[in-house]
Formats: sequence, structure tokens, C-alpha cells
Amino acid sequence: MQMYQAVIDSINEMSLQGDDQEQQAELLYAYETSISGFAAKLSTKHLQSLEKVDGFLSATPDQLLQLHTTISQQFLSLQTGKVCWIFGCSNADMLAAIDKAIQDGVDVLSISLGSGPLPFNRDILSIDSFGAIKSGVFVSCSAGNLGPYSSYLSNSAPCVMTVAASYMNFPSSYQAWEWKSC
Repeated sequence: MQMYQAVIDSINEMSLQGDDQEQQAELLYAYETSISGFAAKLSTKHLQSLEKVDGFLSATPDQLLQLHTTISQQFLSLQTGKVCWIFGCSNADMLAAIDKAIQDGVDVLSISLGSGPLPFNRDILSIDSFGAIKSGVFVSCSAGNLGPYSSYLSNSAPCVMTVAASYMNFPSSYQAWEWKSC
């Protein structure tokens, strides 16, 4: 965490030369378990300074993931403001939650959200899921129904178990049956 804060402090110094009005870059999260990296609030000028830092690989804008559920967050007892918000779930928040879950020693992650079909190298959730699996965590994700065609999936990385999802609730009946040997 200290290393990432030092990088943020450095780009603040580089970016502020001659511009006292610029808002400071801010470190939001440091990821240490499933992936190595950090999330930060940056201006375009800060990003340009960060790209000059030795060892810089890439920067990805934060993206909102959509819940893959037909039931409201309140009904599911999901706490708004932890990982997911009223308008969706931020990639940065989700990565931090997965990182923390791995640190806490979870065995299974069941993720019912996504962004739609993306190449694996641009799908942050797939990249982080791969890191979780390398840490010994089983990851299942919903397939989503975002389209535009019925064959499109989100969360289709080969390292996760992708399960069917639906946006339609329908009534069904279930009767328990007990097998008795003769």
C-alpha cells in the first residue's frame, strides 16, 4: 500500500507543477492478493504523469457492472454502499471485495454481475477471477442476459464456472421426494 501511495504522491508532484488549481490524485484501493495494482482517482493530467512512471503497464477506466438478478438488492439483503450501489457495482469496489474475501480465506465466490461480452484481457472481473482461482478459490459467475444476441455471454472466461441467468421470475412448484430402498 505504501508503494502505491508513493506513486500517487509522485504523480501529484509531477502534475501540479504550474497548476495549483488541479485536484490531487487519490489512492482508492491497493490490490495485493488476486492481482497486483491499485485503483486511484486521476485526472487526464495525472494519468499522463503515471504513464511516465517506470514499471507502468496499463490503466483501465472504472466501469459499472450490472447486477444479474431479478430480485431487488433490498430483498436479497445486499447492503448498498459496500460493493454495489443503487446504480450498479464499480469494478474498483468489486476488485477490492474479491481481494478482501481471498485474504479472509473464502473457498467459493459466487458473482452475479457483469458488464457484457468483453475480450478477456479487458474484462477486469475475468482477470481478478483468474487471480482468485490461482489463490485456490472456486469462482462461479452468472452468464448474464445483456445481449444483443441470445448467444452473447458475460463472464465467459475459461477459468470460471459460468452459470445460466435469467431476468424473468416465474412460479414453479417443487415437491420433495424421498428415495426408500425396497
